[in-house]
Amino acid sequence: MDRKHWIFLGENPHLIILDLMLPYKNGISVAKRIRNHSNVPILILTAKAEENDRVNGLELEVDDYVVKPFSPREVVAMVKTL
Repeated sequence: MDRKHWIFLGENPHLIILDLMLPYKNGISVAKRIRNHSNVPILILTAKAEENDRVNGLELEVDDYVVKPFSPREVVAMVKTL
């Protein structure tokens, strides 16, 4: 992903909601790149539900990891907390 396609660098988000299963990029590498540039809260929403997946996700220093399917109310509460 070159700099011109790295929208994050030109923005100042208050929160990132990131799916790990992206069509053209690995969500884990996106989370790592975001974390290298910012301490913005990152909420992972993913279908990867295995314990190893969750542990690896949290080791990225993300703020929370939510497995699909999830309750919209639960996600809203997490966003408010973050």
